[in-house]
Amino acid sequence: MTAHGEAQFARFEAMDEEELYEELGRLLLGSGPGLAPDDDSEAADHGRRWFRAHYARLQRSVCLHPRVRPVLNDDPVNTVVDLGTIGTILSGDLVSDPTQAAVLAALITRLGLSTFCAGVRPDTDD
Repeated sequence: MTAHGEAQFARFEAMDEEELYEELGRLLLGSGPGLAPDDDSEAADHGRRWFRAHYARLQRSVCLHPRVRPVLNDDPVNTVVDLGTIGTILSGDLVSDPTQAAVLAALITRLGLSTFCAGVRPDTDD
């Protein structure tokens, strides 16, 4: 990971949940006239709605990933997978923007991986 990437993860890790939703909303909505949200609350609401709408896909991407699954199986209560790992898993899978992946990784780690992954099972159709 680059120094810029590490700094970015550290910045997101320091944000509270509301700030993370604001950041996600701003990234999703873009910037410029007619695109940017009018206020932080609007951005946070948009980010929160997007996160809820994509929650199941995010869970499958992260929780069923080969780098996460063994850790969950070992100790589901005290699971620690770093922000960078989750960001890497999400980059290119569900999101193409690495900054968005980093914000999502911070939200997921804020929830706690064992909570986030609760109830996720591999598809049996494979």
